[in-house]
Amino acid sequence: MTAEVAASSSPVKTLLEVRNLSSGYGEQQVLWDVSIEVRQGEIVSLIGANGAGKTTLLCTLSKLIEPWGGSIHFDGRDLTQASSDQMVRAGVVQAPQGRRLFPGLSVKDNLLQGAYLRQDKRDIQSTLDWVLEILPRLRERFNQPAGFLSGGEQQMCAIGRGLMSKPRLLAIDELSLGLAPLVVDNLLKLIIDINKQGVTVLLVEQDVEVALEYASRGYVLETGRVVQASKASELLQDPRIRQAYLGL
Repeated sequence: MTAEVAASSSPVKTLLEVRNLSSGYGEQQVLWDVSIEVRQGEIVSLIGANGAGKTTLLCTLSKLIEPWGGSIHFDGRDLTQASSDQMVRAGVVQAPQGRRLFPGLSVKDNLLQGAYLRQDKRDIQSTLDWVLEILPRLRERFNQPAGFLSGGEQQMCAIGRGLMSKPRLLAIDELSLGLAPLVVDNLLKLIIDINKQGVTVLLVEQDVEVALEYASRGYVLETGRVVQASKASELLQDPRIRQAYLGL
């Protein structure tokens, strides 16, 4: 069953608003007029097959790739021309596909990489204490090289590193990639816990059931275009989605 976010009597604030976003690499266009929005407090999923443009969208939102057209607004501010550092400072943080940890550095040092824009040491320590509280496995591995971690522990470390930036919106690219179902279930529980503690989540996934199980809403991306947008529960029951992604 999909967990729906309870409807509020007061309007829910739009945190991220993307309108007609286009981007690509070199002369290769990958995204075509993509429009999505993420409201404060939501878990929103972006699903699509490999090569649909999901990672390109996240990299454009993080300004690792410059947009070709369209706009990016976050918390009412126009950040279309912002730098990657400015996006992080605004609260948009990405946990990238493939984790991208430094395998020779300790778990501690990998986590602290996420605080590279922060100066207040006491505040950094407070955030680190919080991350280790919600990710106790990382406390156990704190001084071990990240390269010695299991796949699930590495994903925890990548998420923890993102949380060290104090995100308002955490974008997670392919949470389940290469992981056993039980590990993925535990990570999903972690995402729910993070969300309940005030972090809005944009979950980008190839695995449709993982992506939509706990999301409130979802978008379907195909060949760089949004082709469907609906409540997560409705997408899970959509015959087209079930046939295309679940083989049912």
